[in-house]
Amino acid sequence: MRVLLVDNDAHTRDGLGELLREDGFVVDSVRSGEAALDLIGRSSFDVVVAEVRLPGMNGVELTRAIRARRPIPVVAMAASDVWRQRLSSAGAASFHTKPVSYSALVSCLDRIAGPGPVVAGCLHDDCPCVGAGSTQAAHRAVVCDALRQSPPLDD
Repeated sequence: MRVLLVDNDAHTRDGLGELLREDGFVVDSVRSGEAALDLIGRSSFDVVVAEVRLPGMNGVELTRAIRARRPIPVVAMAASDVWRQRLSSAGAASFHTKPVSYSALVSCLDRIAGPGPVVAGCLHDDCPCVGAGSTQAAHRAVVCDALRQSPPLDD
């Protein structure tokens, strides 16, 4: 699954991007809505994960612009729940209040991805999913203890 991560905070982009890559996602990241739209115009993404407070256009405006161009699901993140209704009206697929539970975010991405093969090049050579054609969700359930132990977060 190819993810476009949009956040103006470099630490969030780097940290969340690294975690997602370790779990088999292909991640590109940018710091603004304008840069996201530019990249979406040149590349194909399965989902956009975006912070609401961005320089230039905000996450609501970005969600509307993305949904007007392509049917790419947008998963929005914000420090306050006040954005939830506006993002839903703009067409966001999901909303997460910061600090975001990583397990809830991955579960959301798995729901968006639906059933399908594990991303090629599983990072865990001894994983039972290798060559078995299991889904990304099944792979993570077998491999990632931290995700199994994290309580689910309503999104």
